[in-house]
Amino acid sequence: YWSSFMTSSMQLAKECLSQKLTDEQGEGSQPFEGLEKFAETIETVLRRVKVTFLDTVLRIEHVPENSKSGTALEIRVERTMYCDETADECSGINVHQPTAFAHKLLQLSGVSFFWDEFPASAKSSPVCSATQLATEPKLSPSWNPKIIYEPHPQLTRNLPEITPSDPVQICKLIGRMELSLTLKQNEVLPGAKLDIDGQIDSVHLFLSPRQVHLLLDMVAAIAGPGNLSRIELSNKDRKNRPMQQEDEYRIQMELKRY
Repeated sequence: YWSSFMTSSMQLAKECLSQKLTDEQGEGSQPFEGLEKFAETIETVLRRVKVTFLDTVLRIEHVPENSKSGTALEIRVERTMYCDETADECSGINVHQPTAFAHKLLQLSGVSFFWDEFPASAKSSPVCSATQLATEPKLSPSWNPKIIYEPHPQLTRNLPEITPSDPVQICKLIGRMELSLTLKQNEVLPGAKLDIDGQIDSVHLFLSPRQVHLLLDMVAAIAGPGNLSRIELSNKDRKNRPMQQEDEYRIQMELKRY
């Protein structure tokens, strides 16, 4: 994933032209002489690319072990815009010395968070990819059985229908949210590969105590069992003691100061 961001335009141009030269080696063609111009064109196009997503929904589901119900967090974004911060700069492009850091801008508007609790039987099943279907063993074309199920009239019963999901809004971001992404394009340089600087106009939260605990459980499950055990150990190390008379006296003295 990161290699696609850190690949310079000169490297992309060399890969494209090397493939072309390999295909034409039998014809005895001369090497391509416009490598720099081609790399500059790629860099210019990549800087001017703007991507806009409308009505995006991201749903994260979590069903604890041996639980009959699960929780889900839905993030709904009305508009998402992604672009390069240096797209409007008129400075020249040096393909031989690319910038050490790439600056990307992500703008989101109409962001809402919804909370949902559903039965474990209604959990969304992952979509099977086409590659998995292709690798499955196939039976002979001449033998294609069909399973027909006909219940007995005396044994039929009405199964309970799964109620449709009705998420509850728990958070609303008013205004626009901007995320400035700084991507390191040179592994030799110190620092993190990704640096995020965010700006939000205002945040409105509508969380109940139960939703807060369930949300923390989901975050702990996403963080992984290793981080979860680390959190549990840190909580066990904390030792509480009952309040003594000297503690009450110290609190009263602190209150008198104000």
